[in-house]
Amino acid sequence: MSSGAGRVDTRLVGAAPGGWKPKRASPDFVKRTTGQVIGGVAPAGHPAPIRTLVDVPLREHDPPWVAAGIADSLVALSYRELRSPALPGAPGRR
Repeated sequence: MSSGAGRVDTRLVGAAPGGWKPKRASPDFVKRTTGQVIGGVAPAGHPAPIRTLVDVPLREHDPPWVAAGIADSLVALSYRELRSPALPGAPGRR
């Protein structure tokens, strides 16, 4: 999860320990996996747990406004809340 102004460097993420090789998700994959469309994907509440990484620069937003499941709705969650395993449907949060 990164800000709209940022882009995830998949090579950098893939170089981290753990052997995970991330790649950009296609719009079809996002819709099938989350039930939501790109531009409106909420950080939690997906049909099944999704490994989610939260970009550190999001902590500079007070608070970060994140998509709430549809393209034209937002919710304010603190950086701490975004990283919390207590966020509903948030197993695998880092």
